[in-house]
Amino acid sequence: MIINDFSNFIIQEVKIIFDIFGEDIRLVGGCVRDMILKKPITDFDFACKFSPNKTLEILNNNNIKAIPTGAKFGTITAVINQKNFQITTLRNDFNYDGRYCEVNFTSDFLQDAKRRDFTINAMYLDKNLKIYDYFNGLKDLEDKKIRFIGDANQRISEDYLRILRFFRFTANYSNEIDQETLEICLNYRKNLQKISKERIRNEFCRILLSVNESLILKILRIFNESKLDIDLWGCQLDYKAVENYLLLQKYLDKSSLKTVKIIVAFDVNNNNKNFFFDNFKCTKLEKKIINIFLKITEKYDFSSIDELKINQLLINLDKILLIKIFIIFQAKNSSKLSQNNLENIITYIINKKIPRFPVEFSDLKKMNIELKKSKNVINNLKILWATNDFNILKEELLNKIK
Repeated sequence: MIINDFSNFIIQEVKIIFDIFGEDIRLVGGCVRDMILKKPITDFDFACKFSPNKTLEILNNNNIKAIPTGAKFGTITAVINQKNFQITTLRNDFNYDGRYCEVNFTSDFLQDAKRRDFTINAMYLDKNLKIYDYFNGLKDLEDKKIRFIGDANQRISEDYLRILRFFRFTANYSNEIDQETLEICLNYRKNLQKISKERIRNEFCRILLSVNESLILKILRIFNESKLDIDLWGCQLDYKAVENYLLLQKYLDKSSLKTVKIIVAFDVNNNNKNFFFDNFKCTKLEKKIINIFLKITEKYDFSSIDELKINQLLINLDKILLIKIFIIFQAKNSSKLSQNNLENIITYIINKKIPRFPVEFSDLKKMNIELKKSKNVINNLKILWATNDFNILKEELLNKIK
């Protein structure tokens, strides 16, 4: 099959690699799949007939920077115009243990295709824009069907992370969850304990950020009801909170969407948070927001929050972070704070102008207040200042100390 409009997707750097390697190299996997769907391409991956050493030699002879990023498994990274392109030697995999395998290099594209996970990821495109589709991946794309190549049990046993990849590709390229494949995946779920926590986190985040919101919720519910969430992180997923969050994410800037959605998705409390932090490999920012959220919601009743309490929170929290805290609360407690109230709170936070706190540590030093007591004094004064809508002057605040 020749797809003429593929030429619009073939960037100059890809043309250079095609020109160098000729008929012995093809694009493979996600980039081919997304070209067919006319989606933006983020990574161009190649499969070629040459050994890793020969690939290095060819690239060096053409003055292209080559990095042996995964030479043991056949992968060389070519760097052209500061862009990375993975070139992997065709191979057969054997001696699987669910995480790792040994490899034999080959020159047969079909043999290389057989080792891949899903039919829609095993299509190749050559320099003439011809598609090689060995397992009817085109038909499965059209039918929005996620299907393992060959026997699903065998494919999953080769790499247990494919359980989570099944959910991710379902959320991105299908309209429904294949029940037979789902049952097979869940039968192997205990084996995910063998996969690194970092790989599991990465795959789950990609599920959570998939575009099909209704399928995301179904998948999270499956995780919850099968106790796959407990197996992986020792913490339940709160799919109802995620459903609420989908109506609230419009209040966040794009840079905040992923972090807040992750926090909303899990039922974290003071008893399980440290275990969750370790098992989910939380970032410093995620830990910070979760700790602040738990601390603040323990101290304040957000269901009856007023402007003076918001002022107190604004003393130590920046506005964007405080808005995140309110959105997380609303997602997890939708019945306690109306949508209208939330909008009013966010508007108040955004528009509230906070003057500079007038009292400094030097003022306390002049009053012979010990340094170790000064911090508590300042904090108490700030609360008083905020409770009075930041309208108390310096002299009045200092008189309060006296």
